Amino acid sequence: MNRMESIWRRYRHYLGPLGKAYGAAMKLRSVAYERGLLSSQRAALPIVSVGNLRLGGTGKTPFVEWLTRELASAGLRPAIVSRGYGRHTPPSQLVVVSDGATTLADAQEGGDEPLMLARALRGVPVVVCSDRFRACEYIHRRGMAECVVLDDGFQHLALARDFDVVIVDGGICRERVFPAGELREPLSALARAHAFVFQAQAGHLTDAWRSWLEQHFPGRVLVEMHRAPGPIHLAQSTDEVAPEALKDTRLLAFAGIAHPQRFFAALHSLGFDFVEMPFEDHAHYAPERLTTILQRAEKARCAALITTAKDAVKLPPAWPAAEIKLYILREKVWINPAEVLLERLRECLRKRLMPSFPHCSQ
Repeated sequence: MNRMESIWRRYRHYLGPLGKAYGAAMKLRSVAYERGLLSSQRAALPIVSVGNLRLGGTGKTPFVEWLTRELASAGLRPAIVSRGYGRHTPPSQLVVVSDGATTLADAQEGGDEPLMLARALRGVPVVVCSDRFRACEYIHRRGMAECVVLDDGFQHLALARDFDVVIVDGGICRERVFPAGELREPLSALARAHAFVFQAQAGHLTDAWRSWLEQHFPGRVLVEMHRAPGPIHLAQSTDEVAPEALKDTRLLAFAGIAHPQRFFAALHSLGFDFVEMPFEDHAHYAPERLTTILQRAEKARCAALITTAKDAVKLPPAWPAAEIKLYILREKVWINPAEVLLERLRECLRKRLMPSFPHCSQ
């Protein structure tokens, strides 16, 4: 936790009036779009949005990867559109991170998460721009895809969507709206969702939590998302490394993600011996920081480094030095029950995708 976040968490309970005012403004904005006072643009391609209410990381990116794979497996040609948070190019600049065949931008140009998705999903175009409608139309005009998965799009009401998936956890029903809490919008915004994906590792999907969602938002699909440590790779290699091979290796573990402790907890579950080195979300790895990581590893007598896939895409290709190895721990995700969610999605998209979606037949 950085200093600014620590200060906010300490004093946020005194920010109740500001939270109520911001929440009211967000609710009025939503109503304005709903009643047509503000207009949403409808893209030529069908849009599936993945988003959340809580600030920070909630598992959207691994779910986007899973969902995109499922759409591709169903016979579609999906693309991913994102704002590209954390990139060094202007937000309004349209950047093609991948055209589906070739990676065309690095993390500084396109953002760490879009680049991570582009490398994980070969054949899937990834485009970033703050004007998501413009990005979708760019993809359509060039025939790059048949549908778009909108990463972190729940609050982007300027773009109409065909299906809204919201990542939730049991804690949001007790939270308040920013800056008094961690919610981007009031809980009433969940009424826009078609499906809820509950993070199982945040706590079991209790009967009380399920009943609360079903009572307030009836008719929505509700599934669980499970996340666990996935394959381990040596940097610059696609060969998997068995966890047992690292059990006797002291590691320096560094991560610049929203919740580094989740990464460290995964390493603990694998039985690894490691030293923690957390950084801020979307961390930038300047030469000075890279030197600090190596110095820390040497001081702690670590024989190797390990990091996340999100961090790995921002590291220089030739880093680290040959005398120390860098391992990358990826994440695996599964949805239960997946078919319930996918069938509802197919139903929603059937009218627009019938000619090209083999699984949309009656």
